[in-house]
Amino acid sequence: MTWSVISLVSLFLLTVEGRAISKRSASAPSNWRDLIGDDVYQYYLDPKTHRPGNGGFFEGDIKGVDKTAAGGEKDANGNAVLGQNAVMSKSQLWPNALVPYTIGSGYSSQQKSVIVGALKDMMSKTCVRFVERTNERDYITFVNRNAGCSSYVARTGGQQQIDLQEGCIYQFGEVQHEVMHALGFFHEQSRKDRDEYITIVWDNIQKDNYDQFEKYQSNLLGLTYDYDSIMHYGWNYFALDRSQPTMVPKKKASIGNRKAMSPTDIKKINILYECTGSRAPAPSSGSSSGGSRPSSSGSTSSSRKGTSIWDLILGRGSSDNESGTARPTTKKSSLLSSIFSGLFGG
Repeated sequence: MTWSVISLVSLFLLTVEGRAISKRSASAPSNWRDLIGDDVYQYYLDPKTHRPGNGGFFEGDIKGVDKTAAGGEKDANGNAVLGQNAVMSKSQLWPNALVPYTIGSGYSSQQKSVIVGALKDMMSKTCVRFVERTNERDYITFVNRNAGCSSYVARTGGQQQIDLQEGCIYQFGEVQHEVMHALGFFHEQSRKDRDEYITIVWDNIQKDNYDQFEKYQSNLLGLTYDYDSIMHYGWNYFALDRSQPTMVPKKKASIGNRKAMSPTDIKKINILYECTGSRAPAPSSGSSSGGSRPSSSGSTSSSRKGTSIWDLILGRGSSDNESGTARPTTKKSSLLSSIFSGLFGG
C-alpha cells in the first residue's frame, strides 16, 4: 500500500496543503519528536512530495478499505464489501486471546521499549497475551516505514502489519490505539448512540471526510459511551478551521486521549475476549495462531442468560432509531452505512 496516514482518526486523512496546523508549518516537521498528542495524528505525508495530504485509509488509520474506490467500498485486494479486515465475527478474534508479534528493525532500542511497554501494560490489565512470535502463522508485526499510524481491524490471517512511525510511539496510548484495532475495535465516536453524547459540527468538517464521522450498528458490548477512550477522535480532527471543533461533548469532558487505555477500554477488551482481568478464556482446539493458554473458569459472559456475547457484539434485537444532528448525505457514506448495518445488524 503506497498511501499512508498519521491520523488515528482512525486514525487518519487530513488534507492540509497550505494550511497551518496548530501553529505549525504545513510542511513536514523537521523533527517528529516535536509532535505529540493530536498533532501526530493530523499529519500525513505524501511519500513522493513529503507534503501533508490525504492518506486514503478508512477512518484515517484502518487498513484494508479503499474508501475512494469507484463503485463502492473495496479492500486492498480489490474485493467488494469492506474486505477481510472489517468483518467482526468470532473467527476473526485472536484464539485464546493470544497474539504473537514481532518488531521490525526500523526502531531504536528506546522506541522498541515503548512498544513492548505498551503491550505489557495491556497484559497487566486484560487477559490478552502478547508473545514474541516463533513459528505461528498469524501474527502482528510493528513496522516503521515513515508511513504514519495504521492497523487492520481484528485478525486478518498471516502477517498483519501495524504501521508506527516515530511520531506514533511517544506514549503507550498511541501504540495501544492501533493494537486495539488489531484486537477488533473501531472508533468510539462511530457508536450508534454517539449523538446522545457528542454533537458533530458538520459545517467545520472537510467535505471529503464526512464519512470519518459516520455511526454504525456495532459492538456496544453493554458499556456506556466513553469520552476518555483511546479509540475516540480528538476534538478538531478533519477540521476546516483547526481552531474550531468538529465534535463537541454534551457533557463537560475532554476527548482524544492518547496517554493510555481508559478503564472502559480495558473492560471492552475483557468482554470481547470473554475473560475477566488477567484470566484467560478456555483454550480452543485448532488455534490458527498457535500457542497455548491456561484454562479459566472466570468468563463473565458465559453466565449471561438469554443473550450471548455475540448477540451483544452484533447488536441482535437492538434498534438504531436514535436521533442526532443530520449530516450531508453522500453516495459513498450511504453505501458505507449500509455495509456496516449489514455486518453488525441483527
